[in-house]
Amino acid sequence: MSDQSLDSLRFPRPARTLRSRPRIAQVAADCAAGLLNAGLSKTMDAIRSRYGLWEFAGRRYTPLLDPITAAYAWSACRRARWTVPAYAMHLAARNEREAFPPTSKSSYVAAHDHASRCRQGRLAAAGTMVDESSGSSGKPMNWVRSDRELRTIHRILANYLRHEFGRKPLFCINAFSMGAWATGLNFTFAMRELGVVKSPGPDIDAIIDTLETFGPAYEYLVTGYPPFLKLLADELARREFPVDRFRLNALAAGEPMTEALRTHLARTFRKVRSGYGASDVQIGIGGETAFTVWLRQRLTEDRRLRHELLGEGEDRCPMIFQYNPFETCIENTPGGELLFTTPGAAILAPLPRYNLGDEGFVASFRDVLHRASGVLGQRVLDDAGILRGALHMPLLFLYGRCDHTISVMGANIYPQDVEHGLYAEADDARTLRRFMLEIAQDGVDAAPTIHVELAQPLPPRQRYALADRLARRVTRHLRAASRDYANALTEYEVGARMSVVTHGPGAGPFAGGGASKIKNRYVLARPGHA
Repeated sequence: MSDQSLDSLRFPRPARTLRSRPRIAQVAADCAAGLLNAGLSKTMDAIRSRYGLWEFAGRRYTPLLDPITAAYAWSACRRARWTVPAYAMHLAARNEREAFPPTSKSSYVAAHDHASRCRQGRLAAAGTMVDESSGSSGKPMNWVRSDRELRTIHRILANYLRHEFGRKPLFCINAFSMGAWATGLNFTFAMRELGVVKSPGPDIDAIIDTLETFGPAYEYLVTGYPPFLKLLADELARREFPVDRFRLNALAAGEPMTEALRTHLARTFRKVRSGYGASDVQIGIGGETAFTVWLRQRLTEDRRLRHELLGEGEDRCPMIFQYNPFETCIENTPGGELLFTTPGAAILAPLPRYNLGDEGFVASFRDVLHRASGVLGQRVLDDAGILRGALHMPLLFLYGRCDHTISVMGANIYPQDVEHGLYAEADDARTLRRFMLEIAQDGVDAAPTIHVELAQPLPPRQRYALADRLARRVTRHLRAASRDYANALTEYEVGARMSVVTHGPGAGPFAGGGASKIKNRYVLARPGHA
C-alpha cells in the first residue's frame, strides 16, 4: 500500500497565474471559495449536531467524496489567504499565489504573532480559549480557539465516544492532566454531553474513591495517558478492587499504546480505545474503532498482511485510527510525513496544510478492506464481526513523530534537551559518543530510556555510576526546560523519570547498521513493537 499513490487530498492549481487573470476573475474565485467553505461548514454543523445523522454519514462514506473533501480543504486555504494576515505574508514571502505550500511550527507559527495568525488579524476575546503544549528548549506553545471552534471539537469527541462506548449515559472520569493543557479541559467539556463527569486528573486515590462512592450501577469511562491507565489498573488489582462488579471502559491518548498494554488493560477494562490528536491541529483528529483494533492486532501476528498493507520490509506496526476528512483533511507526502488541514469556517487561527511532524499515511476503508480480505479471506473478516456497524471513513496509519521526539505522559521530549543534560559536565561528556531515545517496553511496562554509546569501554561499576549521573542530570534539565515534563514528574514520577543504559563502542543499538540508522535520527524504533 505504501508503494502506491494514496493522496486523498489534491489541491487544484490553475494553469494561469494570478497576475494573468483579470481582477474580476480573482474576486469571483475567492467568492466561490468562500461560499463553498461556508456551505460545507454549515452542512457539517448540521450532521455533527445529530448523532444518528453523523453515524449514518460515517457508515456511508465513500472515496467518491474525496474530491469534495479536497475542494473543501482548498477553499479553506484560499479563504485563509484573504482573511489571515500571517498566511498572506507566508504566501507572499514564497512568491506563491495559487499554490499553497505547507506550513509548520518553524516556518509559519514561530514566524508570526498570535493576532496576525487569526481571522482578520484579531484575537477575539469573548469565548476564546488558549491551550498550551510543550515546546523545545523550554518554550511552551500557545494555541487559540474560538468558542464556536471549541464547541465543534467537543461535539466531534462526543460523537466518537458515543459510537465506541454506546448511547447509554456514561459516568466519565477524566484522568488527563488539567490546567492549560488542551486534552484535559476539552475532554471534560466534551464528556458532559455523554453523562456525569468528574475530572480528578491523574489521581489514583481520587479515582478509586469515586468508584467506591458511586458504586457499580454506572457504565464508567476512564480517560488518561496509557502509562497512567496501567498504573491505575495495577493499583486496582493490588487493592483487590472488585472490578468484575463494575463496568469499566478506558480511552487512552497522548502517546502510542502497544497491543501488549491493551491486553493487560483489558483485564480491568471491558473496552480499551486510543484517540489521536494534537494541540496545534485538533485534539480529536481520529480514534480507534473495533475495525482498526482488530486490524492492528492482525498486523502484529500476520507478516503477509503487514507487508501487503505497510510495504515489504516494514516491520514497525503503526497505530491505526479512523478519521473524518470533512473535519480534518490529511494529505500524504512523498517523504512519509502528513499534512493536516482543518477546513471548518469556525477555525479562529487556521493552519493550512500543516506539517505536524508525524510519519504515516492514509488509505481508504474500501482499499484496506479489499487488501485485507485478499490476504486473509473474506470469511475471516465476516467471522470477526468487526464490519457490522463499521464506519467507512478513511484510515490513518501512524508511526509517530518524524522530529525525533518521544512522548512521556503527553510531554514531548526533544533530543536537544536530552543532549544538553548529557553533555552538561565536560568530564562525563568526553566519555560519550552518541545517544538514542526509546520508550523501552518491558512486557506491558514502558519507560523513557536513553541509550548511550561510550567512546571507550568502562568497567561495570563506572558504567553504572555514569548512567545514574546522566539520568539524574537529564531529568533535572528536562524538569527545568519543559513545563509538561515537570508536570508529568509531579503526577507520575515512576513513569516519567528518565533512565540511561550505557553500551560499549559499537554495541547494543549502535552495532552493525546502527551507525547509519542513527545518523540524524535519535529515536530507536524496534521491529515488531505494537
